[in-house]
Amino acid sequence: MNHLQKWVNLVLSLYLLHHLAACTIVVGNGEKSPAPPLNPRENTLTNLSETPTSNYLQVLDSAWTNKVNADKNPVERYHQSPNARSPLFFWNKLQGDSNALNQLRTFGKLGIWHMWYHNGQLVEQIYLPIGDANTFNQLQAEVQATGIFTWRIWSKGPWSGSKKQRGNWQVMIRDDQAMYLSCGGQPCQYHISVK
Repeated sequence: MNHLQKWVNLVLSLYLLHHLAACTIVVGNGEKSPAPPLNPRENTLTNLSETPTSNYLQVLDSAWTNKVNADKNPVERYHQSPNARSPLFFWNKLQGDSNALNQLRTFGKLGIWHMWYHNGQLVEQIYLPIGDANTFNQLQAEVQATGIFTWRIWSKGPWSGSKKQRGNWQVMIRDDQAMYLSCGGQPCQYHISVK
């Protein structure tokens, strides 16, 4: 590798470190975890029309909500801008099939990342586990019986319930292989404005 290539690699690494330092990475159980690899253009919102999408998980339903009940469903769906002092959660109902089970079998885990953007900047990545070795048999039985499994999952927004959460929010969803979940062949993008 020549000096120019080394310099370019160093600059790119520093750029990524600078942008990743601005966001928090949280695991569903509150522990930090390595985030899926980002490419520099994903730290801010851009046109993702040519971004590859996941082929083993689908979004059946999504909602911005104030909380999730014991049945793992949204309590109140926000269809308009919530007040900044209201809690802000993003909830999904996902569907997986035998391809998702193969991912779980191969990698020993299956999950998604909620990528939270505030006013166009990535501020938090939250890993949400769907399955592991302990849930494999349950998910496999559901796929054998119906051809699919479903899973409800959610994350709480950064600064939820505080004045700091005012502004435009977007959540995008990535799988364990750093592929965005698809909505009509394009990466799913969910928006809400908090006043």
